[in-house]
Amino acid sequence: MTVDDLLKAAIDFLTAFDHMDWPTFTAFIAPNATIFMPWPTFPQRLNGKSEIEKAFQPFFESIPEERDGPPYLQLNPLNLEAKLVGDAGIVTFHLAESDHFGRRTAVFEKREGRWQLVHLHASNMPI
Repeated sequence: MTVDDLLKAAIDFLTAFDHMDWPTFTAFIAPNATIFMPWPTFPQRLNGKSEIEKAFQPFFESIPEERDGPPYLQLNPLNLEAKLVGDAGIVTFHLAESDHFGRRTAVFEKREGRWQLVHLHASNMPI
């Protein structure tokens, strides 16, 4: 278990998201994962894989119809940083958009030999 392995997993997760690769994206999500979304349409924490999938699936279906790609979102994580904490890994990064500055913290845990997302906190700061 190394920081490089954690960074590779985080990049693979972000690439799946950017490419709207639903099977790969959902494979990263732990059954008991939680997510705080950055949008007012989801003000409460999402609890568990099924709730997270229910929130994300319409987005994954609509974006390829609306945008050219892949990649569809043009995610370019800035200041990507990772650290290990026991069997967990914390990855932080920024996303620069035209109208906001995104802040992201992803917590992964090594389970059954692979990194799984156990928590994501996403927030946006207006520019």
